[in-house]
Amino acid sequence: MKKNKKTKKIEPFDKTDWTPTEDQVFENTIEGRWIQKGPYIINTDTKLEYGLYIGNDKKLIGVDENGKPIIQ
Repeated sequence: MKKNKKTKKIEPFDKTDWTPTEDQVFENTIEGRWIQKGPYIINTDTKLEYGLYIGNDKKLIGVDENGKPIIQ
């Protein structure tokens, strides 16, 4: 017995309205607003969010006057 394979036809993207990102600079600095989600701390204050793994035995207790995270 033959199985019929279903294939999806994917249309190509229209890239005419895309703008190049060469002039946009994404600077990930250590300063900013930090939150903890499990073993990660995430900087949500930058244009491009990023996170750092700190482990299960550490806890984010706040930020200092420069916006750097304080980990205990």
